Amino acid sequence: MKTRVPHTYVLLIGLVILAALATWIIPAGSFDRVVEQGREVVDPRSFHPVEARPAGLSALFLAFPRGLVEIAEIVFYIFIIGGAFGVLDKTGVIHLAVGKLSMEADKIAENVKVLLDEIVRKKPADAKGDFIQSVFIAGTMTPGVKIIMAQTK
Repeated sequence: MKTRVPHTYVLLIGLVILAALATWIIPAGSFDRVVEQGREVVDPRSFHPVEARPAGLSALFLAFPRGLVEIAEIVFYIFIIGGAFGVLDKTGVIHLAVGKLSMEADKIAENVKVLLDEIVRKKPADAKGDFIQSVFIAGTMTPGVKIIMAQTK
């Protein structure tokens, strides 16, 4: 029998409920902060109890909206990056490694040729015209160099 992982929302809500229950069980406390070498750090020997404020039902339901407001910039950034990758995927862009810096240039060229041959071989039957529009090769964080397709045939 295959074990199924619960849905993401079930896991998130379960973690929020667990955290809310923990506020009723774990004693509340605080640590003092000290400045060391120009940085504010927690003094591990300075724990002292503070008045407990266990999470109620309203705090449980407001945890998600308040959390999203706190990290709105990060969420927005993730949506933008995710959208960019979605656009790249929809346009048929293929990202993969064909070599590494320590390889000889002719070995990398051979890898590119094998890759292009395989892409053309797997071309859908209903695809008309030139299946590969253009090919660029680039190292990490370097500008791309266009490969002239006539040289790869």
